[in-house]
Amino acid sequence: MVLISFDYDILKQFRSLNKDIKLQYLSGDVTPQQLYSDGMSGIDYTLGNYRKNSDWVLTSKKLGLKTNIWGINLSSDMDWAILNRFDFITTDEPELLLSKN
Repeated sequence: MVLISFDYDILKQFRSLNKDIKLQYLSGDVTPQQLYSDGMSGIDYTLGNYRKNSDWVLTSKKLGLKTNIWGINLSSDMDWAILNRFDFITTDEPELLLSKN
């Protein structure tokens, strides 16, 4: 199980209560370095956030954060996410994504 939220403060409160719970932030306005420093387990942003910050995927991986991308419904966006080796891809088109194997 992974808890995800748009509210960064609530994720930090969860972290203070449980050091083992997996937490990922959704809003896209916190750097991987800050996520790591605050004890988050991963990064979970939209394609637009990653394209604006092209080093965030690699930086996250180097820090040991799981990488997730959400809202990926176009074939070309799926190809980009696969090429960048995301750990998780959230989509409304699972059949299309599965056909990419």
